Amino acid sequence: MASFTGLQSGRVYAVTVTAVAGHFSNQSATCQLATVPNPPGPLNITERTTNSLSVQWKTPGLMTGAPDISYNISYRSTGTGASGQSTSSLRYNLLSLSSGTFYTITVITVGPQDLGSAPVNTSVYTLPKPVVSLTASPLSTSSVKLQWTDPVDVKSYYSYRVQYSNATVPVGEKTVNTSFTDVPGLEPGTGYTFTVTTVAAAGSDGIPEHTFSYTKPKAVSNLLVEDLNTSAIKLSWSEQDDHKPTYSYLVTVSKRGSMVTNVSTTVESYTFTHLQPGDSYTFSVVTVVQGVKSDSVETSSYTKPGVVTNIAATGTTTTMNVTWDAPVGQVDSYTVTIYNDNVMENNHTLSNDSLELVFQNLKPGKVYVVRVVTNSGPLTEASLNVTNATYPNPPGTQMVEDQTTGSINISWARPLDMDLGQYRFSVFHLGQHNLTEHNWILLENLQSGTLYNITVVTVGPLDYQSTAVTTANYTRPHSVSGLTEAGITPTDVTLVWDQPENKAGYSFKVEVTYPNGSLFISVTVNNTTRIVTGLQSGSNYTFTVTTLTEDGTMATPVKVFYYTSMFPW
Repeated sequence: MASFTGLQSGRVYAVTVTAVAGHFSNQSATCQLATVPNPPGPLNITERTTNSLSVQWKTPGLMTGAPDISYNISYRSTGTGASGQSTSSLRYNLLSLSSGTFYTITVITVGPQDLGSAPVNTSVYTLPKPVVSLTASPLSTSSVKLQWTDPVDVKSYYSYRVQYSNATVPVGEKTVNTSFTDVPGLEPGTGYTFTVTTVAAAGSDGIPEHTFSYTKPKAVSNLLVEDLNTSAIKLSWSEQDDHKPTYSYLVTVSKRGSMVTNVSTTVESYTFTHLQPGDSYTFSVVTVVQGVKSDSVETSSYTKPGVVTNIAATGTTTTMNVTWDAPVGQVDSYTVTIYNDNVMENNHTLSNDSLELVFQNLKPGKVYVVRVVTNSGPLTEASLNVTNATYPNPPGTQMVEDQTTGSINISWARPLDMDLGQYRFSVFHLGQHNLTEHNWILLENLQSGTLYNITVVTVGPLDYQSTAVTTANYTRPHSVSGLTEAGITPTDVTLVWDQPENKAGYSFKVEVTYPNGSLFISVTVNNTTRIVTGLQSGSNYTFTVTTLTEDGTMATPVKVFYYTSMFPW
């Protein structure tokens, strides 16, 4: 047995053996023997993708120029069998690999006679695939929510590196094992770029995915209704303590849950016009930066209600009927108030479908002021005052206090439930009009025995007149004249007289009384003569004739005294 040293690796050597015996030798046949090749130089991964690995190595030491050298490459992932390839090159691309997977790669130098060197190993991951559908949405003024879909062919050991930066510098980094995360500690109203990288292992990162989002800007403060009228409301608010020039404001007005309109502005106030009177509106202000909105700040307010129109008050002696037309817009209710001498007498609140109210139990002949107030929410709007008066009560029944042939003195009871000094009386007769504060009147320069219709009304405030109280009264007729006897017998006396102003409807009452004053006879006649019969002879009688008008008004009676004659003896 012989051992050769100092040979080159991976070479083929011809070996002969010569037998020597003394001077004799015998050479054997030549035998081809090869040395084991040296292992390749260190393995170097020159390129990685999600499904391939490029491996490179150096020529094994002391084997430069060695013929018939090749390399066997085998690779395997955890839990799988090995795959092998052969190449004469110093590099090899492993294809159709699984993404984000840990591979162990072994390279052996294969020399002559298929002798293999000691193996050279390396381990490495293929790159993981990137996340899918990365989105960022503002959570608050200081945080953003990131979400994504796991990469295709995701592995349980994957993690995700989340990096974020503002426009100038990196801000932070975190690693998570879920497909979502919240990023806190950010500045309000600021734009951030977010990068999510799939990590299979340290140094084995997928292609980064990027997205961008703003944090929510801070909300405005001190939102106020600064001024309002029936169709416009002005809003004002304070800007944020970190206000940025890129901010704008979206101002929205809505009614009963439905948006009316919205506007964008860069100043801290806005006036909405063309609103409905008396309606409730909700106003919201949102700060906006690049389409990202802050939390909404809201307030509510009513516009002032409109004023009622065509208000009218119509009175009777104890009531006042108030009517009006509804204003434009919305009204919750109406409050109707009535005053007397600047003191409220009564008020009522009515539903918005009522346009009329009757005040009861008022005093007659009083001036009242009426006002109608429209109510919408906490706001009210009063109408102009309307003044009117109740009608006075009529005077009481007329009574004749005295009559003459040329005058009538009448009186009447004062009207009920009315205060002295608050009314007067108008007295009408024969087209004449007399105004007096007294409850009586003397009508003079009248004709005797004539029927007069006398009307009295109470005159109250605003010259309103009560219903009329009318009476018909005669002046006294003139007394008869020339009353005398036209013949006397023991049992009869014939009377005759004249009426200086005899008028249609006159009659005459003839009364005969005994000397003791007791009545003998009373009779009414229509002519100016009367024969009184049935008297006692030689007796003294009183004869009275009184002119009567048609209603029995009497003139001053005229009396004469006569004796009947005696019967002859």
